[in-house]
Amino acid sequence: MGMEEITISGCNEKYQFEGPYKLSEADHLKNVPGVFIILCFGKKSKTVIDVVSTSDIKDSVQTHERSAIWPEYCDKDLMVAVYEVAAEETEKRDWLEKDIRCFYAFPCENQKKTI
Repeated sequence: MGMEEITISGCNEKYQFEGPYKLSEADHLKNVPGVFIILCFGKKSKTVIDVVSTSDIKDSVQTHERSAIWPEYCDKDLMVAVYEVAAEETEKRDWLEKDIRCFYAFPCENQKKTI
């Protein structure tokens, strides 16, 4: 059995993210650069809560400045999915975040879109 993946859409492309994993059990995430998505998994829908480009996925998931408000937008399971990007590819990482932000409206911006 392979690693679980979830498809996340952007305005220009679709991306295969690793996961999702329960946010409360995300200690196994790697200290690598990339992009992570915070999702709310309800019984019938999955809602994208936030997207973050970072030089350290594990540290950012655990300490991000918006992490305290993520639960406000989810009364079910908060999940995280990750997309690793090589350290020297910062432009790719930033582009990926912008492309995903283009497609989804985030609760931090007063809207939600299900996937």
